[in-house]
Amino acid sequence: MSQFKMFHPPPIILLGTHRSGTSWLGSLFEACPGTVYWSEPRPVWMRGDPARDDDAIPAECATPAVCDSIRKTIRERVQAGGGGQFCEKTPSNCLRAEYVARVLPEAKFIVVVRDGRSVLRSSDEMQGRGINRHRLITRMREVPPWQWPKYAPVAFETLGAKLFKRKLSWWGPKPAGWREMMGMSKGARLGWQWSETLRSALDATAHFAQDRVFQFRYEDMMSSPKQTMTALVDFCGFEHGQVMIDRAIAEADPTRIDRWRSELDSQVVQDARPQMEALMDRLGYRFD
Repeated sequence: MSQFKMFHPPPIILLGTHRSGTSWLGSLFEACPGTVYWSEPRPVWMRGDPARDDDAIPAECATPAVCDSIRKTIRERVQAGGGGQFCEKTPSNCLRAEYVARVLPEAKFIVVVRDGRSVLRSSDEMQGRGINRHRLITRMREVPPWQWPKYAPVAFETLGAKLFKRKLSWWGPKPAGWREMMGMSKGARLGWQWSETLRSALDATAHFAQDRVFQFRYEDMMSSPKQTMTALVDFCGFEHGQVMIDRAIAEADPTRIDRWRSELDSQVVQDARPQMEALMDRLGYRFD
């Protein structure tokens, strides 16, 4: 570890599955004075194995050259942002948390957990509409030319789906074996994706020094925003974290917690249950 010039204060890496509140939380990081926030720099993290078909990059791919390259890019991003504490969220990092930890051995990790049924509801919605065109263009501009063969098909499918009003074939993190799941029912596929993605993050961070990990439930943030965000800000060591606390109090919406009950098809829940129930039990959620 000593070969690196360490970041100080330590980078903050936000781990959470797609549609688990990470974008909202990221917006609070971005609004906090003294931070430099980067949303989903996927091509940067893929440098460890750029041709890989899934997102589960193993830790051994964090070679000294890869670490130097990624850390240099992050340092340039921090400098371009005027300096400050680096904060980042990329949902697919849940599948490669040990790799990320080798690249940034000084980083702290925030793990957000959300009821998988809420994630299913929101994931199904996003698979239907995809990301907006502006965000897609921004992402493609961040892709170096030598990674275009990997990302161009995804971009074209997204544009085609919007043009012809059809659903994407896949949206969100890609665990190992994701292609084999394409033939499953929607509920089973989305349930498997949620379980594999979140379980990977939980299993990896369980082996990290616990003063490097802060885990919380999205539902607690919505129902008790002051208490939950205060604990998060203290963990990060943000000098101006009151900005995040105030915004969390103002923006938290407890009605989001059970929205899936009225908006998610019961057949989707039934099909997802075998894929999700073990992890839901582990996290203290219960199927009705």
